[in-house]
Amino acid sequence: MTVAAYRERYPKAPIVSRKLREAMVKRVNSPEVRERARKAASKELTKRWREDSGYRSKMVRVSSDKWKDSNFRERQAKGARISILERQEELKTACHSPKVRRATSRRLKKVWKDPEYRRKMSKMSSDNMTIRWQNPDFRKAMKPLATKWTKPEKEVMGWLKKMGLYRTGKGSSPGFLPHRWLPTKGFTANADFVDYNHRLIIHVDGCYWHGIKKVASRDERLDSWCSENGWRFVRLTDLDIAKKPKTCRNKIRRLLRGANL
Repeated sequence: MTVAAYRERYPKAPIVSRKLREAMVKRVNSPEVRERARKAASKELTKRWREDSGYRSKMVRVSSDKWKDSNFRERQAKGARISILERQEELKTACHSPKVRRATSRRLKKVWKDPEYRRKMSKMSSDNMTIRWQNPDFRKAMKPLATKWTKPEKEVMGWLKKMGLYRTGKGSSPGFLPHRWLPTKGFTANADFVDYNHRLIIHVDGCYWHGIKKVASRDERLDSWCSENGWRFVRLTDLDIAKKPKTCRNKIRRLLRGANL
């Protein structure tokens, strides 16, 4: 702020010496004073916004009128694009720096200890996946992920091949198809090995994943649907397949005998 501008802004201010006037102008223009003034003004406006409903209505109306102007919207969008492009490389470098990554990791670990936060995040993830899963294109895109074989699944596949009851989908020979959808209604579900002709299912469950309460609840729902709709199934855990293979093979044989195979 120049001396002339100061006199124009404060015409009734007493006339002071030139030295004192320069000191006052210098102080007004100093970054520290300007920052304090900015914070004080921000605090005052925030207080006014919270307490004065008329002021809020007025500011909303003014802002709404501004955004109706296409030139104003274009200027705002252009300014935002320029700001993003200018800071993009800077933000990218900062986000990948070890210091920022460590700080982010510590913050997320601290937040994750809150059970309410974990519940909200789990529900958000589940709802998002449920909505996306209704899209056939999304299920089709996800299908290759479901065909990656785990070690226990490969073991069960070997047993079925030796029994002559494994098929890849080509031809009409009887047997189990790997990683197939089930004809459920009201919810989606798949199984590791499915024999549609005889309504037989073999599940290969990981102890950790299927021990989670939400996943276990989903498994119970699927088991109830199978029992109500005439599907017979057996669940084998990865731990049993590794340590008790004979017991698991006997479970599969009992399943097959029940279907006269």
